This record gives sequence, C-alpha cells and structure tokens, in this order.
Amino acid sequence: MRAAAHICRIAALGLLALASGLSQAQPAAAASAPVAASAAEYRLGAGDVIRISVYQNPDLSLETRVSEAGVISFPLLGNQRVGGISVTQAEKLLAEGLKNGNFVKNPQVTIVVLQVKATRPACWAMSTARGASRSKWPICA
Repeated sequence: MRAAAHICRIAALGLLALASGLSQAQPAAAASAPVAASAAEYRLGAGDVIRISVYQNPDLSLETRVSEAGVISFPLLGNQRVGGISVTQAEKLLAEGLKNGNFVKNPQVTIVVLQVKATRPACWAMSTARGASRSKWPICA
C-alpha cells in the first residue's frame, strides 16, 4: 500500500513536470521541481532488494536485500543501516563511509531499487463458536 502510494506520487510529479515544461513558466517550474521531487522520494524498507554500484570499483558492486532491521552488509564498511532513509541519503551514507575510511578517493555510489517489498494488511478470519456460521469476509487491519 505504501509503495503504491509512492509510485502514484512519483507518477503525478512526472506528469506535473511534463505539463510545466510545456507551459511558458519554465524557470519557475524548474526551480520548484527539485523540492517536490525530494519530498516524494522513496524510502528504503525491510525486504527491498537493491543494487549498489560504485563507479570504477566493480568489486564493491552488489545486489542485496534490506534486512528486517533495515540493515545491509556492504564490503569494507560492514553493516550499514539504510532502512527508513531515501535512496539518495543511502548513496551519500555509503560514499561518505568509503571516503572517510580511505577506501575510495572520490566514490560515486548509485543505488537502484530492484524490488519493493509490498506491505500487505494483516487479515484475520472471524473467530466463531463451533456450529456458528463463518463470515465470508476477512477482517483486515
């Protein structure tokens, strides 16, 4: 549900940007576009599958799943908490770790979300006494 809402927001921002680009007020639209885009940026969560690439360092590139605790294991840096932060923030976090540890002089980290873990509502069937008729519909929270 959360992922679908983010996708809808991103699609709406894209359409808005396209429509703004066709109007005569292009400078004003261009100035407000980065603010709107950053507000709707997807936040990484448990179960997401991501591809991390470090430019000119193929040994540091990997595909991994964000753990339930929001952590990934990254070469040279160990466990890094990326759950709950945006993709851009996660890229900066890993780049700073590589630079501060003197592993890469000027790291350029790119993260691509390959698979978003869909959040599904928890559903329970109605509990009934023996012999009572059961509801056809589950109760969802």
